[in-house]
This record gives sequence, structure tokens and C-alpha cells, in this order.
Amino acid sequence: MPVYSADYTPRTYAEIRLTQEKYREISSLTHMPLAVVMKYGDNILDKTLEQTLKDIDKNIFKYVPKATGQLRTSLSKQLHHSNISNNRLQVKLGTFVHYMKYVANMSESKLRHPKSLVQKSLIRKRNTRRGKKGSAILNPGMWRWVNYYGGARWVLLNDPQAQHNFFSQLVLHIKTQLELNLANEIRSTFPSGKRRAWTDKFKVIKK
Repeated sequence: MPVYSADYTPRTYAEIRLTQEKYREISSLTHMPLAVVMKYGDNILDKTLEQTLKDIDKNIFKYVPKATGQLRTSLSKQLHHSNISNNRLQVKLGTFVHYMKYVANMSESKLRHPKSLVQKSLIRKRNTRRGKKGSAILNPGMWRWVNYYGGARWVLLNDPQAQHNFFSQLVLHIKTQLELNLANEIRSTFPSGKRRAWTDKFKVIKK
């Protein structure tokens, strides 16, 4: 059985919670009925989550190293398990890919595989039906023979922007973007004279 690292299993890394007390405070600040404020609050959280997921997804597919793509797909899948429930927005991240604990600590020199890199060594493509080696050919790039969902195949490593410590960077970006997107949604919803008061009432709880 694969051994997963507790450091990278899916969990909540940032959240925003709206309470009745905060709704009443905002209603007083904006001179708007409490029922209207609560309606706007739900809409703000929905749009904030939607934009944050888009922002983090872009970073996952840009900075996370890629061989078969399983790690990127797993992180993105867990990210989209983020949700809004009982006026609480929670952003989740993590993976059950067992080799994450090794990849997360690799240096950039090992993670980055530019497509333009040419290797002079020979590789032998395999006949996957019979398990025999084929003819030797010049390796045109960073090819690897890897397991992929229970089977083996050749893949071309192509992640020239892969980052060292990419998981920690993703977590930091989640917290930054969540706060930024929340403030932007507030600004677009309420009059300019009330923006700062609203922004101060919505803060990301950093885990």
C-alpha cells in the first residue's frame, strides 16, 4: 500500500466565515437592511471562491512538475473540493499521490525539464505488448519510462517553470488570492464610500 505524507494530505488551508454579528455590523456601516446585506454576502463568497479556484488552478498547471500529470490533476481535484457551507468559505489543497513527499523537496535543477534540452544518450522504446526492447533511438528530450495508472509508458518531461517548494508556494498563493479576490468583489458590490469598512470586516483565517 502507498504511504502518504500527512504534510500533503488534503485539508483546509484558508477560510472566511460570515457570522450574524458581522452581517449586522456591515448593515450598520452601509445603512442597508440586514436581509439585503446577507444576500450580497452570499454572492460575494460565491464569486470569491470561483475566482480563487481559477487563479490557483493556473499556478498548479504552471509550477507543479509534470511527468504523467497525475500530481497536477490530483492537486486540482482536491482544490475543487473547496466549498461554501453555513456562511463559511473553505479552500482545500492536498493530494493522495504517494510520491508527492519526494517531489516536493526536490531542487529546481531536478524538477525543471525544458523541452528544448537535447540528450545525446540513446534510449530504447519498448514494445509494451510483448515487453521486449525495440531499436535504440536518439533521445530528443527528457524522456522517462514511468508507471501510469497501473501501466508503463514513455513520457516526455516538459515543465520549464516547475518550482522548488511549489506546495508551500501554492498555499501562500491561496491565502493571498483569497483575500485579494474578496476585496475586489466587495469593491464591485458596494459604494466607494463604504469599501474600506467592508474590506476590514472580511479577513482570511490562515491555517
